[in-house]
Amino acid sequence: MSFILSKNHPTLQLSETVSERCQDFLKTHGFNYFQYLRCYKNGSMSGLTNDTSLLKYFVELDFPIFSSYREDHYQRPSYWFFWDEELPWLPVKIAREKSNFNHGVTFVRRSPLCYDMIAFALPIQILNPASFYMSKLKTLEWFIHWFDLNGKDLLQAVIDDPLLLPEVNRDMNYQSLCLEKKIQFPIQGACGETYVTAQELSCVRLKMQGYGHKDIARLLSLSPRTVETYLMRLKRRSGISSHADLMKVFSHCP
Repeated sequence: MSFILSKNHPTLQLSETVSERCQDFLKTHGFNYFQYLRCYKNGSMSGLTNDTSLLKYFVELDFPIFSSYREDHYQRPSYWFFWDEELPWLPVKIAREKSNFNHGVTFVRRSPLCYDMIAFALPIQILNPASFYMSKLKTLEWFIHWFDLNGKDLLQAVIDDPLLLPEVNRDMNYQSLCLEKKIQFPIQGACGETYVTAQELSCVRLKMQGYGHKDIARLLSLSPRTVETYLMRLKRRSGISSHADLMKVFSHCP
């Protein structure tokens, strides 16, 4: 059985209202896409978005849409991931070619009963997406908090009418994709342009959120020594001598 989305479903019917409420924020910061997805233990989901064009490709192609609940999800902290970093090439390719989303970032937060995936995307190609999104995380978190408060009526409408995903559309492995894929992002180091790997970026991102090496190792299923190796390797490659300077590389858009 394939994923079926009725034309009368609130996710589609409310897209214009969602667009109206978030258009000022998105326009101010250069984004053109907002998605608020809530996923449940039984394989169902509730979703809001200002642009439903991507949904029809999910419906037509029957590939996983990264929204399966797993029992250990609620034990993990909230975190961000970049689309290029953790999503397979096909959804990213479709987003770019069909819906004018060049780069995206998703915030994941968990609870015992459900988890949310809240995404934003850019319509343009940018030189250093990792640094760009690092500089935007606090602003995006503010907007998520604002939408939690000011979009309660919209959220309730889709929560009251969840969509049950067929097995073919479910996936529980999106988080591990980051560490399995050999993806490199360009960054501007002290000695010129270099790169950061997905593994290194995962460590840096958690470091910026205040986690120590032991906590990062636990969250990423690595050893503390491996975490230190990733960070030292990145510092050496970029010509940066301290953790503080390394954080600065990701704190602004070049």
